[in-house]
Amino acid sequence: MNVGQPYNPHRLFKGIFIPDPVALNEQLSLGARMCFGVLCRFSGARGDCFPSAVAIGSRIHLGERQVREYLVELEKYGLIRRRRRPQQASVIEFLWHQDFNDPEYFLQDSWEEPTAESRRSENRGAGHAAGVGDLTRLSHRAGVARGELDAVVGREQRRRWRDRQERLGLRHRL
Repeated sequence: MNVGQPYNPHRLFKGIFIPDPVALNEQLSLGARMCFGVLCRFSGARGDCFPSAVAIGSRIHLGERQVREYLVELEKYGLIRRRRRPQQASVIEFLWHQDFNDPEYFLQDSWEEPTAESRRSENRGAGHAAGVGDLTRLSHRAGVARGELDAVVGREQRRRWRDRQERLGLRHRL
């Protein structure tokens, strides 16, 4: 790749990811939003996350005190909970927030387990970011039962969302 040449950034770089409900939230400071993105980057497959304030700050060029203030802000807003451990960094738990219930923030609306064909299309990047799980897996990761997620989102809202995705060309029928 030469400098100044066009490129496709899709799945090219490692980095932090800030979900839209957090990134677009004007009630949170920009620093708190960046810290949330770093926490997402540090989280493991099971959702375990325990970086020190120094480790978080080194990723976004902030001091330890400022990071601690942003973590308190995220806690007060209800996005995370910290469990203190003696002589170790706190364990940070991600909490499902009411802002996450809007289906417009999800990449796809498949409420069923993915089929072999949908997995192949995911890997080709057809219609949405490749490798991103469906809402069923998301609900399991967030500790929300499928029935609860259905109740939160609602059938009519899912239909409107599906129609919007089709109009925008973001959804491909298999």
